[in-house]
Amino acid sequence: MKKNGKYVFAGSSYSELAFENVNSEVIEYDRDEWSRLNFCGANTGSFLIAMLTIFEMRSLRYQKLVDIDDEVANEGFLDRCVLAAGGVKYKRFYKEIIF
Repeated sequence: MKKNGKYVFAGSSYSELAFENVNSEVIEYDRDEWSRLNFCGANTGSFLIAMLTIFEMRSLRYQKLVDIDDEVANEGFLDRCVLAAGGVKYKRFYKEIIF
């Protein structure tokens, strides 16, 4: 779906993830005001690679192999996401997901 010139590909009750083209940044926007909430990835590829780490984390948590409160593991997942996404500019988005 296209909104304000950007392709929206995911959303929740309060936000939507969007990008202009496959090489542009992925950004989380407020659904109602369309204001920027978080930077999510340097481009669609780096965003997807970072999300693979989230999927791995969730899988390990569901299998009870990693505790949800394991600070060391969570920091490791966060570091991997930030690196994959393109740098510290994207940390806030992944921190909200992991912690």
